[in-house]
Amino acid sequence: MKKIGSLVLSCMICMFFGQTTTVEYDFKVNIYQPYVFPAKLSLGTNGNVKYTVLYGIAGQVKNSGAYGNSLVDRSYYEYILFTNKQNPYYIIKDKISRKEYVFKDTKHKIQYVHKNDKKEVDGKLLSSVTIEFRGRKYTIWYDAQSKIKTGPWKFSSPPGLVYEAYDDTGTYRWELKSVNKSKEIVKNTIDSHDFLAYTEYPILKYGLSSQFKKDGSTDHNTRIEQDRTSLETKFEWEN
Repeated sequence: MKKIGSLVLSCMICMFFGQTTTVEYDFKVNIYQPYVFPAKLSLGTNGNVKYTVLYGIAGQVKNSGAYGNSLVDRSYYEYILFTNKQNPYYIIKDKISRKEYVFKDTKHKIQYVHKNDKKEVDGKLLSSVTIEFRGRKYTIWYDAQSKIKTGPWKFSSPPGLVYEAYDDTGTYRWELKSVNKSKEIVKNTIDSHDFLAYTEYPILKYGLSSQFKKDGSTDHNTRIEQDRTSLETKFEWEN
């Protein structure tokens, strides 16, 4: 993180040249053991926004026989989240149990709670906010002076450029790596017109809906829902 301030500053000089701003993050996930995945947020002047994460743990598994590691998918796949200014929803391509799905999720207005905490990173004074979103609490550090006001994943419309974001359990963390400009045109690369409502996501991801649990309550075989270790653990329609 020490070199981020000077790196971002040099990139800001040419901020208005080119069509697309690309913000890269290290996305760190600590489930069973820590993993790091490259995440990229592309902001087009056409209003298109695309966030991607390249998942794949080949070479990152320290103990292949450790609990859980033998069951982890070692293949690579790209998570894609796309939206634009016109649409009040996200289009998301994700992989669950080695099968790809395309979802449509409503955009939520994030309520940022401003804190008095400050910290300096290589000459940049960062401010902090906290949010609660779908079962997790996050702390976000951002540069309020930046002309770029953006953040990874579904952290839409933050009060500045997000440098760090992490949940209070230490499971998920984003750290900014670079900001660049390019001639790339941001497009929706998800080739599907058959979208699943996002209400299907927890059913597919975690295994059991409330009705499925109720229907299976008298079965002799125990039905166990998967641990909710993903970014989203609680959903507004489950209340």
